[in-house]
Amino acid sequence: MKLESIHVVMEEDEYPDLSYLDTAYDLVTEEFYEIDQNGEGRYVGERTTGIDIISSCRYCQADVETHGWREVKRWIDEDDETRRNYGESWICVGIFAVAIVTDGRTQVKVSTPGLWGIEYSFRRDDHIESIAKEEVASVTETLRKIGIPDTEIENMEWVWDET
Repeated sequence: MKLESIHVVMEEDEYPDLSYLDTAYDLVTEEFYEIDQNGEGRYVGERTTGIDIISSCRYCQADVETHGWREVKRWIDEDDETRRNYGESWICVGIFAVAIVTDGRTQVKVSTPGLWGIEYSFRRDDHIESIAKEEVASVTETLRKIGIPDTEIENMEWVWDET
């Protein structure tokens, strides 16, 4: 068996799970009244005084207690904005490695399952590069198990294949 190439493939995740951006919450409000000169109370309005987290992958009530309800609400609003921008300023991708090996007659693709649901803002950064390196390490481990010599693996430079 001979190693022909190693490619790192990055492609859009067709079924991204964006539920981690969802937070269900209730605003805690208090009604305010004022007493006029005659001692009569009149309704002035409501004021938000807190937030109760109902369900969230990212936040809990302890965050509200630690950071304050306004800060947590700001984070929730940022998550909502991030979700609205999906497909415009960012997408989720999957990254996996594919090695092509041949026995002289038949070409075989050896690939990793990959890592999916990675936030990608249309530019490769250190995080994306580190995932690619992990995928290459995984596929090279498989190549060693099927008998590809270390010298072939170590001399092979991998290339990006973005779809």
